Amino acid sequence: MIRWAVTAVALGALLASCGRATPVAVVHIVPGSSGPSYRPGVLRLSVGSEATWVNEDPRRVCTVTSAANTFGSRFLRYGQRYTLRFNAPGTYRYFCENDRTARGEVVVNP
Repeated sequence: MIRWAVTAVALGALLASCGRATPVAVVHIVPGSSGPSYRPGVLRLSVGSEATWVNEDPRRVCTVTSAANTFGSRFLRYGQRYTLRFNAPGTYRYFCENDRTARGEVVVNP
C-alpha cells in the first residue's frame, strides 16, 4: 500500500512537470506624472520565462521597444498586451517610443 502511494505521488509529480506552463511575469504600463511608466521598472526572470506588458493607461498608447533593437511591440492601446519569452541570460533595456523617458529593464538570470 505504501509503495503504491509513493509511486502515485512520483508519477503525479512527473506528469505535472511535463505540462508545466512557462512562468509569466506582468509589467504594468501605468500613467505617470509626465507620461507612461512601467511597473516594476526592473523585472527579474529566469531563462525561459515570459514577460507580459499590459497597458493600463487609458489616455496613452505605448510601446515596449528594445534599446538594442532586438524586440519591440506594436503601439499598445488601453487593455492590450505584449508577451515575450526570454531564452538567454542578460539585461534587456526597453523604452516607450511615444515617451522615451518611460524606461524599464528585464534582467534574465541563468
